[in-house]
Amino acid sequence: ADKGFARQLSQTGDVVDPTPDLYDHAFVLFGFACRHKATKDALSREWMHRTLDFIETRMRHPSGEGFWNTLPPEGWRQQNPHMHLTEACLAAYEATGEERFAGTARQLIALFRARLFNASTATLGEYFTDDWSPAPGEDGQIVEPGHQMEWAWILNAARKQLGIDTAAEIRALISFAETHGVDPVSHATYNSVTRAGAPLDRGSRTWPNTERMKAAVALWELDGVDPWPVIGSSWV
Repeated sequence: ADKGFARQLSQTGDVVDPTPDLYDHAFVLFGFACRHKATKDALSREWMHRTLDFIETRMRHPSGEGFWNTLPPEGWRQQNPHMHLTEACLAAYEATGEERFAGTARQLIALFRARLFNASTATLGEYFTDDWSPAPGEDGQIVEPGHQMEWAWILNAARKQLGIDTAAEIRALISFAETHGVDPVSHATYNSVTRAGAPLDRGSRTWPNTERMKAAVALWELDGVDPWPVIGSSWV
């Protein structure tokens, strides 16, 4: 209850790194939510609440806006674990119908709108100072197209599950990522670009391309845009 889940174990189950990490806890919650959706067992529901209890009581930032990335806090504040916590809370709400999880998802979407996403540039920051200002230097200019696509998918889930009007953000996130974050020849999704849209890392991993396909499905559900051109070009 006072230490949360360890960051890393050995193959024999010994704790290698005991650091509580928000990213990891989000996936713990996500995992128990998926198990509960499948089994409806009391144990998975108990652990969903215990996990969110730890996040709320131990990792909440003193400002009330979001959470620490790790305990003890280190480095820039990050959007990525907050994105996955939003995703996990939506999964927990879907599995249980309990308002607690929907309420936390709503808070995180409000944080996205107020701090993480810049509507005027349609860009999602990665790294921030303690007060959620963009990190100074290059770190504050990093945009990952895959995360823009991933947030679009999550916001579409919130639109369907919670009735939140996220249409404008979904369209803006996808438009910027498709315009600036996809190689026009290979159709690979770049690892990162700047807030101005210039490529930073033209490399491409599997996950940004899968998120691009999911974003295309989200846009199809929202506006009826045919997803197959994106899915087909991502697949090759």
